[in-house]
Amino acid sequence: MSDSKRLIKVVSTIVIITIIVKLLGFLRILFMAKVFGTGFEASAFEAAYRIPDLLFISIGVALSTTFIPIFTEYLTKQGKEKATLFANNVFNMLLVITVILSVLGIIFAPQIVKLIYWGFKGNIYYLAVDLVRIMFPIIIFIALSFTYVGILQSFGEFNIPAAISLPANIINILYLIFLSSIWGIYGFAFAVLTGWSTQLLIQLPKLKKIGYKYKMTLNLKDSGIKKMFIMVIPIILGTSVQQINSLVNSALASGLGDNAVSALGYANYLYIIVVGIFTYAISSVIFPSLSITHADGDYDQYKHTINKAITTIIFILAPIMVGLIVLNTPIIRVLLQRGRFDYYSTQITGIVLLFYSIGMIGFGLQEILNKGFYAIQDTKTPMKIAVLGMLLNIVLSFVLVKHMNIGGLGLSASIASIFISVLLIVNFKKAIPNIFEKSTIVSSVKSISSSILMGIGVFFIYNWFHITKDDAFISVFLALCVSVMTGAMLYTFCCIMLKNEEAINILNIVKTKLISKYSL
Repeated sequence: MSDSKRLIKVVSTIVIITIIVKLLGFLRILFMAKVFGTGFEASAFEAAYRIPDLLFISIGVALSTTFIPIFTEYLTKQGKEKATLFANNVFNMLLVITVILSVLGIIFAPQIVKLIYWGFKGNIYYLAVDLVRIMFPIIIFIALSFTYVGILQSFGEFNIPAAISLPANIINILYLIFLSSIWGIYGFAFAVLTGWSTQLLIQLPKLKKIGYKYKMTLNLKDSGIKKMFIMVIPIILGTSVQQINSLVNSALASGLGDNAVSALGYANYLYIIVVGIFTYAISSVIFPSLSITHADGDYDQYKHTINKAITTIIFILAPIMVGLIVLNTPIIRVLLQRGRFDYYSTQITGIVLLFYSIGMIGFGLQEILNKGFYAIQDTKTPMKIAVLGMLLNIVLSFVLVKHMNIGGLGLSASIASIFISVLLIVNFKKAIPNIFEKSTIVSSVKSISSSILMGIGVFFIYNWFHITKDDAFISVFLALCVSVMTGAMLYTFCCIMLKNEEAINILNIVKTKLISKYSL
């Protein structure tokens, strides 16, 4: 089996799990949109949730990223006992820090909301403060969960980490369906907090199976802790760019009316669900492999893995990006417009989704290339580039929001994402000469060209099929289904005609499985 086929096969399992999780995440958004719409309750919740979630998710990702190579080093050189001791030191240190931060967050919630969401006045402000106090302890479970994710991934276990948000989404959905009419938005905040705690608990059985045992120990002088601190700060700054950009956009949206923050949130959720299904699955799988091949000095395999990940992510994201740009409004109409999520909510959310989608490939490349740098233990380069991208986003947000309203916030985020990915590519070429193969460029151009041709076809197909311009659900739904199915066939056809390597590999896998299934 070729390396490209092996990568596709390994990633496919993670993708299936991630798709299930993301679909449940989408159902959570669907029911939330139906129950709360884009009104002031939804905006207050979105604002409150972003403070602990977006700021500390980056810390969790950074911890997991730095934890894996250090834990693996302990495991291979000093054995499981020393590795477990290091893991417990990290766990207990984070437990102390996040509990203290949670208490401070609850106490100073009014000041935090006023500082970030300066546009909130009256009821929406007071509601946001209450919700921040309920949900701020989420940071405890974020930090601890990602520590356990690092342990599991170090042992080659990717299925559980991919599925950790499964019970959380189920809890949230059940609340929205059965209890939201009783306890409203406050109850939903408690449901979200409860859901985050399950992300920690779901990992315990597998951790026990691999031999991990928790001990109440804390040694800040541990050399691994010191090394992790040195590595983690640049990564936090680097990985927090997307979160800070979202927070800045939400802060500016708070001055655009009660609907703006929630519309921005819904568009961002849909965007992250789509891009996350594939980007995080691929990056999570390749990172340990990149770390091992670099440590072993196998630079040819390291180079090949990076190139294959890039061509795969572009092959997948390019048609999705174009599809969202062309069909953003009908997609929002079919997926979310019901209950309190009305026509106006669809229009403003669709505008944001359109501009967010422009940066989708940039976002995907950013995730892959960051992992490439981290694997060679270079955390400073991604950090510097990320900070530049963050500054660009902030400047563009202030400029574009004046001329494009809420759409300017989505566009600024996309431009920053593309800017970051370009700088990462340039610096990666400097760090590792000849890292990018010619075939990678050719394959990427073919994928993007096929996507553009598909987009043109889909545009005319949707507008031709949706002849009546009737906004009735069934009319939009049928036109959208025909457009999406035709678009998928057009993209596949164009890729095959252009002899895109990724499409040929997938086609060969399908042929092999069919022959194997029906052969005597």
